[in-house]
Amino acid sequence: MSNKRILITGAAGFIGSHLARRLVCDGHQVFALRTGGGGAPRLRDLESQLVELPVNMQDAGAVADAVWEVQPEIVYHLASTDFRTAETPAATHYRVIGLGTLAILEALREQGSGRLIVTGSAAEYGDGERLHEQMPLKPSTLLGAAKASAGILVETYARLYGMETVLLRLFTPYGPWEHPARLIPSAIAAALAGRPLKIRGGAQQRDFIYIDDVVEALVLAGQEQLPKPAVMNLCSGQGRAVRDVAALALVLAGSEAVPETGGAMRPDEIVTCSGDWREAERLLGWRPSTAIEQGLRATIEWFKENPEWGNCCN
Repeated sequence: MSNKRILITGAAGFIGSHLARRLVCDGHQVFALRTGGGGAPRLRDLESQLVELPVNMQDAGAVADAVWEVQPEIVYHLASTDFRTAETPAATHYRVIGLGTLAILEALREQGSGRLIVTGSAAEYGDGERLHEQMPLKPSTLLGAAKASAGILVETYARLYGMETVLLRLFTPYGPWEHPARLIPSAIAAALAGRPLKIRGGAQQRDFIYIDDVVEALVLAGQEQLPKPAVMNLCSGQGRAVRDVAALALVLAGSEAVPETGGAMRPDEIVTCSGDWREAERLLGWRPSTAIEQGLRATIEWFKENPEWGNCCN
């Protein structure tokens, strides 16, 4: 795509920072909307190449004002609530995910132009294998319910007003800059430090997708001619037990340890999860291209080169 004015919400996060880096490299003018003061570690090397907009995603009016200020040709709406905290109130999920999405939709509708690309979640489906876009949504978590409601808004605005909207349901991205409390970074850190790795449960499945594949799909979603609305899964197509992925990460990182599994899983835990990526192939010409071993090796090398990230909480 030719150089464009692009707004990213959640730009300081794991996925948002990778996307911002790619879009800046491609020559676009990138506006990074992010919550929180102080520096953003993932964006430190990009500070001079993008415009940062400190906006609280729970303030729908401020979100809409940012869209009006930027007048973007594309909005990537990646901001979300914390996946790690089961105690996050339902109202917080809905203010950030639901009302934040609505504010962006309304601002773009009033402006009369601009494509909105939203990252949804596999949590919208609940449990299941080979989950595809025509399946009914049965979220079992508050975050999944908030994502599902936001996705319905996105599709409805496209149908009612002819807006260009793209909903990409992400399964489990991983790679460099991922939060150190997540499964794969935890396994790598344990291996490098020579300490045991404990996992609650272990049999629960996730469909892991490497971050570079996710970013490639996001970029294509801003380029291709698509139906209104467009809805696609971004996944590898294979569900893997988290204990198996953790064990593989340990081995590849040079550890002879095995994960210590067991104990009760969270009450809202999704147990079985894998997706179907064929709709993304049909609409974007995209398919996952990074094997799990390849992605894990790249992630391990990055964590070896950036050991300070293991102590970072951003």
